[in-house]
Amino acid sequence: MSMHKDQGDNILLLRKQIDAHDVRRVAARWSARMAQVGDHDDLLEAAAMSGDTAMGFFDDFAKTFDVNMDGYLWYFHTQEDGVNIGAYFFAPPNKYVHRLPITLDQLANFASRGRWVYAYPNHDVPSIRKDKWFNRGLMVIGGLALLRYFGLAIW
Repeated sequence: MSMHKDQGDNILLLRKQIDAHDVRRVAARWSARMAQVGDHDDLLEAAAMSGDTAMGFFDDFAKTFDVNMDGYLWYFHTQEDGVNIGAYFFAPPNKYVHRLPITLDQLANFASRGRWVYAYPNHDVPSIRKDKWFNRGLMVIGGLALLRYFGLAIW
């Protein structure tokens, strides 16, 4: 166990020291390529994790090591999975920033501290997701068109 002072709350915490090997074991549940990933490599790129897989890994990481992920900004590290037609017209959050790598060593550090402490650069990402609103509008129009086609519409 190591003792350290949490700079955010000024509380003395007792936490187990976590190393890259511990984080690798969690990541191996999400990628078969973990044997090829070095402690200083860009984890998501080297392990071919993105979108939902990366999100699942970070959720598992947070639960396994009891890490407060309040400071985590997904759009700096990965993209979304699935079809996003609205992204052809409106940029999703990850297109507003430069992708930043995350390493096993960094994750071990965060796990040992108990919180996500990545130092992100200043950035400006719109608070309203126009791409998602476009997709919702498209679904409503598509649903109305299907109702009309099958004669279920009342207009």
